[in-house]
Formats: sequence, structure tokens, C-alpha cells
Amino acid sequence: MNLEQEITNLNAKVDRLLFVIIGDEDMGQTGLAKKVQTIDKWVQEKKVHDAKVIAISSGISGLVIYFLNLWLSFKG
Repeated sequence: MNLEQEITNLNAKVDRLLFVIIGDEDMGQTGLAKKVQTIDKWVQEKKVHDAKVIAISSGISGLVIYFLNLWLSFKG
């Protein structure tokens, strides 16, 4: 194998690696870097959503306990 063919083969391999990492907008393929960013954004949004659900649940349970204690104190 001569040097020119070896360089051509290496160039093709590097191009394939770049398509995997960066993606190809013309082909509509997202790269690994973009997928990682998308997943990271989803995880952050999920954490915020979970925190809101926990806060709302805690508030509602606190109100229920307060009204239950109030009702029990009036009852007897």
C-alpha cells in the first residue's frame, strides 16, 4: 500500500469519526455532542419538575394535616 492510499484511508476514517461526533446537518443526523446536550437539558428540566412536585406535595400534605388537626380539636 502506498502512502497516498494510506492517507486517503485515514482521511475517510477521520471523516466518519467527525460525522459520529458532530453529526451531518445535510443528512439530518445529530451527532453525539448534540445528543449529550439534549439529554443533559432533559435531565436538568426533570430535576426542576421533580422538585416542584415534591414542594407542592409537601405543601398539600401540610395543609391536610393542619385542617385535620383543626377538625379534630373542634370535634372533641
